[in-house]
Amino acid sequence: MLQPLMSDIHDHLYPHGVFDPRRVAAIHCKAGKGRTGMIIVCWMLYSGLFASYEAELALRFYAVRRVKNQKGVTIPSQIRYCKYFARWLRQERGLTRFPHIHTRNPLLLQSVRLQGIPKACTPGKDVWFKMMQMGPSEGKYTSKGSGKCVVERRAQEDCILFHPAKQATGTGLTAVDHDVHVQFYVGGLFESTKLFAFWFNTRFVGILGRAESMDQDPDAADASAAAPLEKDGDEAQHLLTLTLTKPELDKACKDVQHKAYPDNFRVELTFSSP
Repeated sequence: MLQPLMSDIHDHLYPHGVFDPRRVAAIHCKAGKGRTGMIIVCWMLYSGLFASYEAELALRFYAVRRVKNQKGVTIPSQIRYCKYFARWLRQERGLTRFPHIHTRNPLLLQSVRLQGIPKACTPGKDVWFKMMQMGPSEGKYTSKGSGKCVVERRAQEDCILFHPAKQATGTGLTAVDHDVHVQFYVGGLFESTKLFAFWFNTRFVGILGRAESMDQDPDAADASAAAPLEKDGDEAQHLLTLTLTKPELDKACKDVQHKAYPDNFRVELTFSSP
């Protein structure tokens, strides 16, 4: 939605290509800070306020001008999409050539690994996740009761691993495309506790290395290719890995004292092409 929204705002503020100071675009949400900030940051990038198209600069500028404690957009998934948009803009305006962001990048989810078992996930409690994808191909997936997902608690490796049952190795856990929301739970379907969540877009998996963090040069070669996926045929299919650390996970990022999650907690999702 960000791309057409920016175009609509531009057409309103710049009728016939000329800025009209009498026109205003009003953006708001429940608190007027997080989702509002995401849109405003994207607009500042779109309008060329920051010639380098660096999302971090726009996020910082918004935080300083919007709130006294200088904490503007704080939810990791909202920050992630600001960085997605900045990367897309650099491509659209000819500042970045490689790697190219395609209009679609459908993927098969092959496994999910929680590295560092959360304190709430004690032995005997079910840990499961739910995925919802938005866009042209909407759909839902639940690991619990799906029949094709195996959950392994590997205490020695300090991890919980979700992977396909043997009969489903060819199709993976589920197909994903466009915007995807992932929510993790502990407990049953009817008496469960939410652990953490995150959003990502498949178009950027394999584009930005660790995809969202952009700690390294965003135009550097991607390093997300993992070990080849074992197949019955002669060819092996390489996987793409999306790794999100605790500061990059909604809700879990608030655990700064490491009471609920280890300080090195991370989520690793591996994908293959369909």
